[in-house]
Amino acid sequence: MVIKNKIFMVVCIAVLFVFVQPLVTNADVISTRENFVYLFHFYYDNGQLFTDRDAKFKYDIVAEPYAASALKTADPYSGEILNFNNKILATFKFDQSIVKGRMSIKGPYFADASEVNFYDGSNQLLLTIDVSGSSFCNDDEICNSDAGENSDNCSNDCKLKPPQVSAAPIPTIGGLDIKLILIIVGGIAVIAVLAVWFIIKRKRAAAQMPPSLPPTSVIQ
Repeated sequence: MVIKNKIFMVVCIAVLFVFVQPLVTNADVISTRENFVYLFHFYYDNGQLFTDRDAKFKYDIVAEPYAASALKTADPYSGEILNFNNKILATFKFDQSIVKGRMSIKGPYFADASEVNFYDGSNQLLLTIDVSGSSFCNDDEICNSDAGENSDNCSNDCKLKPPQVSAAPIPTIGGLDIKLILIIVGGIAVIAVLAVWFIIKRKRAAAQMPPSLPPTSVIQ
């Protein structure tokens, strides 16, 4: 009887796994996409902008969302990001308030950026920095997926596919997918049926057992 009970428990667990497993398999996977910024290293000297010769690199790539800096000067400096087709991807502005010294400037990162031009407050070109070494999208109209190009980060090379017709939204109850609720209810119902069947079977088996004979007495 103990063995039958163990077998019944194993069957119930297996049935419950079959019904609950789709909840895990069909769960929505939320993917996050990091934003990156350029961090340029400069040395400013009374109107002249140079790359910092003491820095290991002219710029770094930092994993953080770009946020435009609050401007306090009337004529801020600006950066202009160009792609490999010499088209402007973005412009950003920053204050220049020091007379001489090192300064670090952040700008938005682009996967197909070729170079960044820097201008003073009167829109005079001060410096150009080549950033093609940190770009993996080359705007050659060939989608190189092996290099990491896709329609999100390299739309010039990887064209968007026609949008697929979305299925009708799945109804919910209390914020829960009704399909998942039915799966759970179905699993519980199957286990309940098995439990009732097992109990009835035990009662029938007990009823069919022959009655035990009274002990015989020995006549002296």
